[in-house]
Amino acid sequence: MLSDRWSAVVTVVGRAVTDGAYSSAGCPAAGPAWGETGGLVRESTEIIGAARSALDSHPFGFLATLSSAGAPSLRLVQHLGVDYDLTVWIGTSPRSRKAREIGAGARVCYAVENRGSIGYLTVTGDADIVVDDELRQAKWIPGLKSFFPGGAVGDDFVLIRLRADTVELMDFALAIHPDPFGLRPALAVFDGEEWTVRDNRPPAAAG
Repeated sequence: MLSDRWSAVVTVVGRAVTDGAYSSAGCPAAGPAWGETGGLVRESTEIIGAARSALDSHPFGFLATLSSAGAPSLRLVQHLGVDYDLTVWIGTSPRSRKAREIGAGARVCYAVENRGSIGYLTVTGDADIVVDDELRQAKWIPGLKSFFPGGAVGDDFVLIRLRADTVELMDFALAIHPDPFGLRPALAVFDGEEWTVRDNRPPAAAG
């Protein structure tokens, strides 16, 4: 039995098929090609644009870091800004666990849920701690005062700068998913100069 939300997605896709926007396989009737085993071959600009939109419209997500023991640490945070290149800014205390773990040089992941699209986004990359006064003031929002009484340039507030180099995205409203409702997200990787779409299919079983 489908939930009401999943039923709504099926209804939208079905209506698109009726209107001729989608083929019977569930993919656009014209536009991006499909891989041999299913899944839209998307342009990197579309994936990154959708990722940026998801971050702009969903300010809360889960930040994952790695402890010195090699165990993941996960917590709900609010990001304070997203740059055009998908650099994500998050506020924290310099004495926090995440600041300590980021200072140790481990890579981090940040994930947001896009419930309206029945989708999610995960960005992965290197992160560092920023104490620049101008940047802290630029990213500061009034609601942070309760958590950081010293204000934007106080000793108890620093910024995490996450430079995303890997994006995983699934978005049913944008039909960014394998056909018809698969489990593999779209994958894009930044090589230092440009974003490229990567094949996210599992390796073929040994025969």
